[in-house]
Amino acid sequence: MPMFKHGCVVLLLMLASACSGSNPLPSAPSTSSVGPPSTFHVTGIATEDDGNPVAGANITVQPWVDSVQKSVLSVVVVADGAGFYRLDFAANRDAGGFIARVKAESPGHDTAYYNIRPEVSTSQNASQNIHLYRIKRISAGESTVLTLLPSDTLCDSNTS
Repeated sequence: MPMFKHGCVVLLLMLASACSGSNPLPSAPSTSSVGPPSTFHVTGIATEDDGNPVAGANITVQPWVDSVQKSVLSVVVVADGAGFYRLDFAANRDAGGFIARVKAESPGHDTAYYNIRPEVSTSQNASQNIHLYRIKRISAGESTVLTLLPSDTLCDSNTS
């Protein structure tokens, strides 16, 4: 009987930590890069539920680099009045062509996470538009409609 209780507690802890109501940072694909990091140029637009731009959104990019380089600083930029952001950073491509992960935050919005990959495998340019959902409070007994888009981030990881 004590073994059964221990197993239930472990299972409950694993389930609770798996999807705690916020979007965790996507897991980075394995790194198999060769050579020194290259400079990449990333642009995008942060928008919210109705498609309006999210001015002042904080965009944090964590470049992926070869495992030899342990300390890489994140690059942070603030979206302009039109929700547009642009930044340059040094990174390596991993086996899947990914170059970085991005986290976007803005007061009153859920945090969004994405993995960045250039559209063309040989390109140094990438585009990553960001969708920030407004936080909506729902009272007990109230109902709402939830729409998930193919480009939305996932609870466990996102490879788009």
